[in-house]
Amino acid sequence: MLEADAFVLTVRNDGRIFASSPEGAVYTGRTLNAVAPEVAAFQYFGERSTVMKTFIGGAEHIVALMQVPGGAGTLLVATPLARIEKLWRDEVSLNVTLFAGISAILLVVLYAYYIQAKRARDADQIFK
Repeated sequence: MLEADAFVLTVRNDGRIFASSPEGAVYTGRTLNAVAPEVAAFQYFGERSTVMKTFIGGAEHIVALMQVPGGAGTLLVATPLARIEKLWRDEVSLNVTLFAGISAILLVVLYAYYIQAKRARDADQIFK
């Protein structure tokens, strides 16, 4: 149930990746320090769990990390940031388009109201 291009890595206490989801299979057997050095520092000095941005395989990822109780290792879930940013841009552009459309409709209604009010004033002056 992971997003496309997202992957899970399980890391032993010594820093070696020993299992992964299918998308992260290329990292199995390597050390976490070789894959993402700033994430490796978390394994030894970080909190019990955290979320951070890092580069993995040349692409920027959002990484959620959690240390397994008892110091057995770390569980890492990485999602490409490009996918998240695309979703955000699509959502913002939709909201901007809707706002611009509704604003244009309201502007036309307001213009029609003032034109009608002007015509009513002109008609009142003619028939006085």
